[in-house]
Amino acid sequence: MKNLNYFILFIITLIATVSCVEDKVLEDTDPDNTYDAVVNLTVNSTDSPLTKITFPSNPVPETDINVVLVYASTETIEEARIYFAVGDTPEYVKANKVSGEDDASFTQTGVTINLKEVSTDLGLSLSETSAKVSFYIRIATDTAEYYYSNDGSMYLDDTPGGGSTDESDDFKDNPALWNVYNVQ
Repeated sequence: MKNLNYFILFIITLIATVSCVEDKVLEDTDPDNTYDAVVNLTVNSTDSPLTKITFPSNPVPETDINVVLVYASTETIEEARIYFAVGDTPEYVKANKVSGEDDASFTQTGVTINLKEVSTDLGLSLSETSAKVSFYIRIATDTAEYYYSNDGSMYLDDTPGGGSTDESDDFKDNPALWNVYNVQ
Protein backbone atom coordinates (compact mmCIF):
# COMPACT_ATOMS: atom_id res chain seq x y z
CA MET A 1 0.00 0.00 0.00
CA LYS A 2 2.90 2.27 0.83
CA ASN A 3 4.33 1.73 -2.67
CA LEU A 4 0.99 2.62 -4.21
CA ASN A 5 0.93 5.91 -2.29
CA TYR A 6 4.47 6.72 -3.48
CA PHE A 7 3.48 5.86 -7.04
CA ILE A 8 0.41 8.14 -6.93
CA LEU A 9 2.52 10.94 -5.43
CA PHE A 10 5.09 10.41 -8.21
CA ILE A 11 2.40 10.66 -10.92
CA ILE A 12 0.93 13.84 -9.41
CA THR A 13 4.40 15.40 -9.18
CA LEU A 14 5.18 14.40 -12.76
CA ILE A 15 1.94 15.91 -14.05
CA ALA A 16 2.51 19.13 -12.10
CA THR A 17 6.08 19.39 -13.39
CA VAL A 18 5.14 18.80 -17.01
CA SER A 19 2.30 21.33 -16.85
CA CYS A 20 4.69 23.99 -15.51
CA VAL A 21 7.27 23.63 -18.28
CA GLU A 22 7.20 26.64 -20.58
CA ASP A 23 6.34 25.89 -24.19
CA LYS A 24 9.14 26.65 -26.59
CA VAL A 25 8.49 28.09 -30.01
CA LEU A 26 10.21 25.90 -32.52
CA GLU A 27 11.83 27.65 -35.43
CA ASP A 28 11.17 26.32 -38.88
CA THR A 29 14.64 25.85 -40.30
CA ASP A 30 13.49 23.75 -43.24
CA PRO A 31 14.56 25.61 -46.40
CA ASP A 32 11.74 23.93 -48.35
CA ASN A 33 9.24 26.15 -46.50
CA THR A 34 10.64 29.42 -47.80
CA TYR A 35 8.41 31.37 -50.13
CA ASP A 36 9.10 33.23 -53.32
CA ALA A 37 8.61 36.97 -53.35
CA VAL A 38 4.94 37.74 -54.00
CA VAL A 39 4.38 39.20 -57.45
CA ASN A 40 1.44 41.48 -58.08
CA LEU A 41 -0.28 41.34 -61.44
CA THR A 42 -2.20 44.32 -62.82
CA VAL A 43 -4.75 43.99 -65.59
CA ASN A 44 -5.95 47.24 -67.15
CA SER A 45 -9.22 47.67 -68.97
CA THR A 46 -10.22 50.39 -71.38
CA ASP A 47 -13.90 49.40 -71.30
CA SER A 48 -15.71 51.19 -68.47
CA PRO A 49 -16.46 51.08 -65.65
CA LEU A 50 -13.55 48.88 -64.42
CA THR A 51 -10.15 50.37 -65.21
CA LYS A 52 -7.74 48.20 -63.22
CA ILE A 53 -7.48 44.92 -61.27
CA THR A 54 -4.39 44.25 -59.14
CA PHE A 55 -3.83 40.97 -57.28
CA PRO A 56 -0.98 38.71 -56.14
CA SER A 57 -0.34 36.04 -58.77
CA ASN A 58 1.55 33.82 -56.28
CA PRO A 59 0.34 34.61 -52.76
CA VAL A 60 1.82 32.99 -49.67
CA PRO A 61 -0.57 30.50 -48.03
CA GLU A 62 -2.83 31.89 -45.31
CA THR A 63 -1.73 35.51 -45.86
CA ASP A 64 -3.77 38.41 -47.20
CA ILE A 65 -4.79 37.99 -50.82
CA ASN A 66 -5.96 41.49 -51.68
CA VAL A 67 -7.68 42.04 -55.01
CA VAL A 68 -7.83 45.76 -55.67
CA LEU A 69 -10.47 47.03 -58.10
CA VAL A 70 -10.44 50.54 -59.53
CA TYR A 71 -13.44 51.78 -61.49
CA ALA A 72 -15.18 54.94 -62.65
CA SER A 73 -18.72 55.49 -63.87
CA THR A 74 -21.27 58.24 -64.31
CA GLU A 75 -23.79 55.71 -62.96
CA THR A 76 -23.83 54.48 -59.37
CA ILE A 77 -21.80 51.30 -58.90
CA GLU A 78 -24.25 48.97 -57.18
CA GLU A 79 -22.06 45.85 -57.11
CA ALA A 80 -18.35 45.08 -57.35
CA ARG A 81 -18.05 41.32 -57.04
CA ILE A 82 -15.51 38.58 -57.44
CA TYR A 83 -16.72 35.17 -58.61
CA PHE A 84 -14.25 32.31 -58.16
CA ALA A 85 -13.45 28.61 -58.46
CA VAL A 86 -10.63 26.42 -57.13
CA GLY A 87 -8.92 23.70 -59.16
CA ASP A 88 -7.87 22.86 -62.68
CA THR A 89 -11.40 22.74 -64.10
CA PRO A 90 -13.13 25.90 -62.86
CA GLU A 91 -16.86 26.29 -63.23
CA TYR A 92 -19.25 29.13 -62.54
CA VAL A 93 -21.14 28.57 -59.28
CA LYS A 94 -23.43 31.42 -58.30
CA ALA A 95 -22.71 30.91 -54.56
CA ASN A 96 -18.93 31.26 -55.06
CA LYS A 97 -18.66 35.02 -54.82
CA VAL A 98 -17.47 37.83 -52.61
CA SER A 99 -19.62 40.95 -52.60
CA GLY A 100 -17.22 43.87 -52.57
CA GLU A 101 -20.06 46.30 -52.06
CA ASP A 102 -20.40 44.83 -48.54
CA ASP A 103 -16.75 45.58 -47.71
CA ALA A 104 -15.87 48.63 -45.59
CA SER A 105 -13.42 49.78 -48.29
CA PHE A 106 -16.15 50.00 -50.97
CA THR A 107 -16.50 53.41 -52.63
CA GLN A 108 -17.73 54.63 -56.01
CA THR A 109 -14.12 54.55 -57.28
CA GLY A 110 -12.84 51.24 -55.96
CA VAL A 111 -12.72 48.44 -53.42
CA THR A 112 -10.12 46.09 -51.94
CA ILE A 113 -11.37 42.55 -51.39
CA ASN A 114 -9.29 40.13 -49.30
CA LEU A 115 -9.71 36.49 -50.37
CA LYS A 116 -7.67 35.07 -47.46
CA GLU A 117 -10.59 33.76 -45.39
CA VAL A 118 -12.83 32.81 -48.33
CA SER A 119 -13.92 29.27 -49.22
CA THR A 120 -15.95 27.79 -52.06
CA ASP A 121 -19.39 26.25 -51.62
CA LEU A 122 -17.55 22.92 -51.24
CA GLY A 123 -15.28 24.26 -48.50
CA LEU A 124 -12.13 24.67 -50.63
CA SER A 125 -9.91 27.48 -49.36
CA LEU A 126 -8.77 30.28 -51.65
CA SER A 127 -5.55 30.67 -49.61
CA GLU A 128 -4.40 27.10 -49.03
CA THR A 129 -1.01 25.84 -50.28
CA SER A 130 -1.14 24.82 -53.97
CA ALA A 131 -4.65 26.16 -54.55
CA LYS A 132 -5.21 27.27 -58.14
CA VAL A 133 -7.86 29.98 -57.98
CA SER A 134 -9.65 31.23 -61.09
CA PHE A 135 -11.75 34.35 -60.70
CA TYR A 136 -13.41 37.19 -62.55
CA ILE A 137 -14.80 40.59 -61.71
CA ARG A 138 -18.39 41.69 -62.20
CA ILE A 139 -19.34 45.34 -61.85
CA ALA A 140 -23.05 46.22 -61.88
CA THR A 141 -24.97 49.44 -62.24
CA ASP A 142 -28.72 49.92 -62.48
CA THR A 143 -28.62 49.46 -66.25
CA ALA A 144 -25.90 46.90 -66.93
CA GLU A 145 -23.54 44.19 -65.66
CA TYR A 146 -19.92 44.22 -66.82
CA TYR A 147 -17.70 41.11 -66.79
CA TYR A 148 -13.91 41.46 -67.10
CA SER A 149 -11.48 38.94 -68.54
CA ASN A 150 -7.81 38.25 -67.85
CA ASP A 151 -6.76 40.50 -70.75
CA GLY A 152 -8.90 43.44 -69.60
CA SER A 153 -11.63 43.00 -72.19
CA MET A 154 -15.21 43.52 -71.07
CA TYR A 155 -18.30 41.39 -71.68
CA LEU A 156 -21.63 43.17 -71.39
CA ASP A 157 -25.11 42.33 -70.16
CA ASP A 158 -27.26 45.41 -70.62
CA THR A 159 -30.58 43.56 -70.49
CA PRO A 160 -31.25 44.74 -66.89
CA GLY A 161 -31.49 48.27 -68.35
CA GLY A 162 -33.65 47.26 -71.29
CA GLY A 163 -30.83 46.59 -73.75
CA SER A 164 -30.46 43.58 -76.02
CA THR A 165 -26.85 42.47 -75.41
CA ASP A 166 -26.19 39.58 -73.03
CA GLU A 167 -22.68 38.13 -73.22
CA SER A 168 -22.70 37.01 -69.56
CA ASP A 169 -23.48 33.30 -70.00
CA ASP A 170 -20.83 32.85 -72.69
CA PHE A 171 -18.31 34.62 -70.46
CA LYS A 172 -19.15 32.57 -67.34
CA ASP A 173 -18.95 29.35 -69.36
CA ASN A 174 -15.40 30.13 -70.57
CA PRO A 175 -13.01 30.03 -67.58
CA ALA A 176 -10.08 30.50 -69.97
CA LEU A 177 -11.08 34.19 -69.80
CA TRP A 178 -10.82 34.34 -66.00
CA ASN A 179 -7.88 35.62 -63.96
CA VAL A 180 -5.77 33.03 -62.08
CA TYR A 181 -3.51 32.99 -59.06
CA ASN A 182 -1.61 30.04 -57.64
CA VAL A 183 -0.99 29.91 -53.90
CA GLN A 184 2.61 28.93 -53.13
